[in-house]
Amino acid sequence: MNSATKFFRYINKINVQIKKKIWVFQKNILLSVFSLFFGFIFGNLFGTFLNYFRHFINWDGLIITLTIFIVELINYLNYQKKKQKNCLIPFYISKNYFFQTFFIWVLKKGKIWSRNQRNFFFTTYQKIKKKVMTHRQKLFVPPKNTGTNKKKSTPFLFKVKLSSFNGNTQKSKNFFVFVPVPQLLFLTSLGRKKIKNTKTLRQNKLQLLNVTTQFKAWAQKSFLTFSTKFSQQNKNKFRFFFPYFFIETRDIPKFFKKPTKKKVTIDFIKLLNFYKIGLLLGFFIDAFKVGS
Repeated sequence: MNSATKFFRYINKINVQIKKKIWVFQKNILLSVFSLFFGFIFGNLFGTFLNYFRHFINWDGLIITLTIFIVELINYLNYQKKKQKNCLIPFYISKNYFFQTFFIWVLKKGKIWSRNQRNFFFTTYQKIKKKVMTHRQKLFVPPKNTGTNKKKSTPFLFKVKLSSFNGNTQKSKNFFVFVPVPQLLFLTSLGRKKIKNTKTLRQNKLQLLNVTTQFKAWAQKSFLTFSTKFSQQNKNKFRFFFPYFFIETRDIPKFFKKPTKKKVTIDFIKLLNFYKIGLLLGFFIDAFKVGS
């Protein structure tokens, strides 16, 4: 069962990666196809151009070395860009998609979800997370971690619209879903005070709180809290092991940037990567022509 779980998890990971690549390809499809085709043509005709290159460089080894260097340079630039993108969380999820597909009951004080409600919430959360990781469109840029917290993970944060029923009246509010790292949560020492710019924030050290001890009392005043695990001794109380928070819009700290429409821009490094793929494929075909 363990291996089966890991296998399907690996398949889902590959599926998400394929969807991401397709989304990037569709974003700049014309230029991507042109770069891929141009690289293939150049690689396929490399043997023909080799005699021309020999007029400038009379050493075949140097020509091959320069070609390998260019390919590795493109790989390096592409890797560095991916490494930076891994830090660009949170990601945006469409409010219309969430509101049309899911419906979540807002937890009221003094009441505990039933088993079906808990299962529904966590199933919904997994679908949301998959949707967010597939699209990977940045909505907010959280401040950079400094000092001792530099190596810690940055929490997820994305905007959704939730609904609840109070009798026969339906109420809808905009919320931010906040998914912190297990056991630990990063909070600013300034709390809810207004911050004029991000430089002021970065000068203040991030306050690291333990969820299981210090955070519980503060969280009950500010958030609607949920947990994946419940205490066996007292099932009427939540166990703060891995919490999820629904933060109202007015409670979001001012240092988070306001959502803006992201323009579709030409990704030059991605185009270079498509060119490299076409170039290597052209080399492969050209090698068969020389061998025959």
